[in-house]
Amino acid sequence: MEEFLLASFLSAMATGLGALPILFFKKASHRWRDILLAFTAGVMVTAATFELIPEALQIGGLGNVVLGISLGVITLTILERTIPHLDLDHGTKNMNYDRKAVLVITAIILHNLPEGLSVGVSYGSGVEGLGPFIAFAIGLQNAPEGFLVALYLIQQQVRRLKAFMIASFTGAVEVITAIIG
Repeated sequence: MEEFLLASFLSAMATGLGALPILFFKKASHRWRDILLAFTAGVMVTAATFELIPEALQIGGLGNVVLGISLGVITLTILERTIPHLDLDHGTKNMNYDRKAVLVITAIILHNLPEGLSVGVSYGSGVEGLGPFIAFAIGLQNAPEGFLVALYLIQQQVRRLKAFMIASFTGAVEVITAIIG
């Protein structure tokens, strides 16, 4: 239990660790942000492809995996069609910065809830090594995610320390869902 709590906490706090450089760096290029985002996406695709899906196939079978992926695709498609899109660099019309910042923070928090859940479920599965692997993989992608959230907030005129604290909080919610999982 101690290992689980420590791993879920460290995984979640990697978001804050990733946001830490924002306190010291003045500016990050659009290219650098794209590289961090691609790295983050690559880590999660790798974790899903090589660990989560094979384990789910073993434990739940093909039908459950297809059902789960289908429900995810349907949910994301509905969200894609109903939630307004923002181009964070260019789309400033019809929405003030405060509303955009709240929308981004809310989206990241919602995104982090299932990440924490996956850490908890991975530890609870009884599959040796799965929990630490998932916690590490999620922590690895949380770091650049924290940096990007903090960077966005700074671009929206949020003070550096406040941006760091908000970015750290978006990751902290993972601990709650890890315990639930």
